[in-house]
Amino acid sequence: MPATHARTATRVTMLVIAFITATLWLTSAPAGAVEGETFAITEVDFGARTIEVTNYGDADVDPNGLIVCNFPDYAPISGAATLAPGASMTVDVASMNIPTDGSGGELGLYLNTAFEDPTAIVAYVEWGSTGHQRSSVAQAAQVGGTQVWAGGFVDPAGGSVLTTSVAFPTSPAQWSAQTGAALPRTGPVGLGTALVGGALLVAGLVLLTAGRRRSSTTS
Repeated sequence: MPATHARTATRVTMLVIAFITATLWLTSAPAGAVEGETFAITEVDFGARTIEVTNYGDADVDPNGLIVCNFPDYAPISGAATLAPGASMTVDVASMNIPTDGSGGELGLYLNTAFEDPTAIVAYVEWGSTGHQRSSVAQAAQVGGTQVWAGGFVDPAGGSVLTTSVAFPTSPAQWSAQTGAALPRTGPVGLGTALVGGALLVAGLVLLTAGRRRSSTTS
């Protein structure tokens, strides 16, 4: 192989490796709770006194420091693992001294303790009745252009678990009440997975093209 072609192939390979490395870093680097706003409440279990928090975004996020609030009680999440895209975690709100009364209540996720600031709340649900303390804040808040709470309330209808099938529930119609354990949840494929797959495809095409050029040159 001529030296010029060898150097070109080496440069192409290095560029491909650099591109893949940068893509992997951008799509997998975890963000802190104050940076990652892709948290959602996707289940409330009145019997077990737990809630499910889901990362509906496309990057890993650290839920530690995220504040769970049911006025007037609140506490931060701690000791949790990083949430991958589409992954969910169970939060024991009983151990955080946060009540979950099945007849009525509210739950919000906050980035900080500015509870009256719409930019601080990232997820919300209320049930049994509307007009709870943080309801108006959630209705005034937006995450990525989507209203955090559209108003109204979820009807518990005697159920022991409130659950949703959407990634980022923002209205009562997206919730349902049921008795017993909630169904297992499966997360969507994140953008990070798609970008990595695209990067590998591009890398394969570049290497294939370089190989064909070398073959035509040496033949």
